[in-house]
Amino acid sequence: MFRVAPDNRYCVPDGWARLAQTVRIVAAASLMAILQMGCALFISDPPEPGIEPPAKYREAAGVPKGFTPEPDWWRAFRSAELNALVERARTGNYDIAAAVARIEQAESQMLVSFAQLLPAGGVSHRRATMRSSARATDGSVDFKFPNVRNHRLGLSASYEVDFWGKNSALVLAADRAALASEYNRDVVELSVVATLVNT
Repeated sequence: MFRVAPDNRYCVPDGWARLAQTVRIVAAASLMAILQMGCALFISDPPEPGIEPPAKYREAAGVPKGFTPEPDWWRAFRSAELNALVERARTGNYDIAAAVARIEQAESQMLVSFAQLLPAGGVSHRRATMRSSARATDGSVDFKFPNVRNHRLGLSASYEVDFWGKNSALVLAADRAALASEYNRDVVELSVVATLVNT
């Protein structure tokens, strides 16, 4: 289709008009991006505050770093009843069971993410049987042809090159998530046991 100009002097195809409008929009967006980058070049870093932190804090002296309790710290109370209650809580608490399930989920997700780094392939098989017959025009003779069996075997393989490191980053993130879920399980168990002992 053609579009006639208001003064009827020439005709412009509709496709060319849309192309010109698209070029104008892209040019305007590019100009705005260039102007924003130019403004960013003139922004300087904030000035230094000039405040010197103390070299050593008084409260930090003598504090043990990375303190973790003993795995069976509640046994220090020497109470057989308390030991039995804690063991029941550790084996039968649903919060701890859910935390263990989250560990398994995170490990499974890590395996799924790792599978993206490997090539993928597949095998397909298709079997078809065709039966055909023919009859004469007068309907007196019936011809039966032998059955035709058709087998098709297909192989497929694909591999995604991890050019930008996306799949490797997904594997690393899944590994860190699995590690975090293990720590989360320890935190949940410690909270359950501490609540039980306090009670």
